[in-house]
Amino acid sequence: MTYTTQSARLRGRPRISQAIAAMALVAALAGATACGSDSGTGPAKGPEGLYPLQQVDGSAPPVEIHHGPYFDAPTHHFYNQLVMQVTGGTIELDDNANFSMEFEMEYVGDGEPGTTSLQLEGSYTVNGSDILFMPNIGGTLSGTLQGKAITLSIDFLQEDNPLDYTFRR
Repeated sequence: MTYTTQSARLRGRPRISQAIAAMALVAALAGATACGSDSGTGPAKGPEGLYPLQQVDGSAPPVEIHHGPYFDAPTHHFYNQLVMQVTGGTIELDDNANFSMEFEMEYVGDGEPGTTSLQLEGSYTVNGSDILFMPNIGGTLSGTLQGKAITLSIDFLQEDNPLDYTFRR
């Protein structure tokens, strides 16, 4: 997994850890469960293709996923106010059963803005309407593949509040 963070005004001050979202995604991999209905039979054609993020819990991005205090354990910094939103993302599936997943986010930590991009690669399998992602870094992330839509349930900040992320080609 790779991630990049950009921040305009955080010189010499603790800034939101790149690892906040990255670590949460890794943690989500260990505990993620499939969401959606089991009533579908999966796609009529192969799943290969590019799936842009269309919805987070039913709303089009950007979607706020956190607004409030937050402790950034990797930097040992407490934010009195952290506002984080998902602004976009993609999943790309190739015909060799490999995937590339990316999430784009913006945040404001105690008044200081920044952006981060999380990228994950690995392999995937499809069994009916179930899709299982196996990242190169370990863990698994399961979801549903219904027609041209992939839905994953992810709790980026480990707050026991997973949201449904729907990607559609």
